[in-house]
Amino acid sequence: MQVSGTAGVKPTGRIAYLDAARGCAILSVILSHLWIPELTPFLFSFHMPLFFMLSGYFLKREENPRIWVSKRTRQILVPFALTAGVLGLARLALLHCAGELSLSSALGVAKGIMAGSPSFTSSVGPLWFLPALFVAQVAVQAALRWRFGCVLLVPLAALGYSTQPLQWCPMSVQPGLVCALFVYAGYWARKADWFEYLNHHRFWLLPLSAVWIFGVWEGERAVDLSSNLYPDGFRDALMILAAVSVVIWLCRQLIRLPGVIREPILYCGRHSLMILCFHSLDYCLGITSGLAGGALWEFLLKTAWAVGSTVIFNAVLTQFGKARK
Repeated sequence: MQVSGTAGVKPTGRIAYLDAARGCAILSVILSHLWIPELTPFLFSFHMPLFFMLSGYFLKREENPRIWVSKRTRQILVPFALTAGVLGLARLALLHCAGELSLSSALGVAKGIMAGSPSFTSSVGPLWFLPALFVAQVAVQAALRWRFGCVLLVPLAALGYSTQPLQWCPMSVQPGLVCALFVYAGYWARKADWFEYLNHHRFWLLPLSAVWIFGVWEGERAVDLSSNLYPDGFRDALMILAAVSVVIWLCRQLIRLPGVIREPILYCGRHSLMILCFHSLDYCLGITSGLAGGALWEFLLKTAWAVGSTVIFNAVLTQFGKARK
């Protein structure tokens, strides 16, 4: 994969500072779910928007959309379905053990998983992101097929935002339509070489940081992409774009740190999807929260569970692949 500006590009074609950005984002997701009041607005201002913008950064117009949709289904919706399936079975087992399993409760679990809605956040947790990402990428890919197709993204986002109070559509469709704008912003960040430009014109970091800090400090409430919650409207969108730009620049500096600090974050970035899935299980089932003695310990336990289980799972897959060869 060729991109202008080769700093931090590994021989594999991966861009190290963007892997670091994903790593910081997924660790921020785990930390944000401790719901520490002083940190929540700050973390929510960039962690999920960063994932959407990075997905747009690597998006390109596909000549065969059918093949592309099939590929993205395997990459995004299959992990969602598998994790949601495990989560659903576990919740049904817990209901059975509590003597509360019935047809209505089972249907409630299924409805919660399909909805991807804040109304059912205990059922899907961070998994809402995966179907929303799929919807957002499909919307942007469709827009790229027409010369002025990007104009359609604005009314689609408005539709997703305005219909939320009326009826929540399944599979996170509405937040996905709104977040398509962030995916498209990531696409244009690459087209304009924005991250390289920012690296060479660092004076922009001061006003961008000011916009970010002001947005978090003066914000009425924390933004929440899963709920389509943008309390300060357009100002929140500007804050998000500024925050993501600054965080990505900071991650450029992070990859210069010693390997003992850099490599774990890069690992988390390269395996952020699996870490998100394992964290979703913990978030919804409380696997580690019962063992936690406080906010810091809970964060460390959740992180150890999500990253450690990913390491083990990768090791098993690697050995299975070698055995098949």
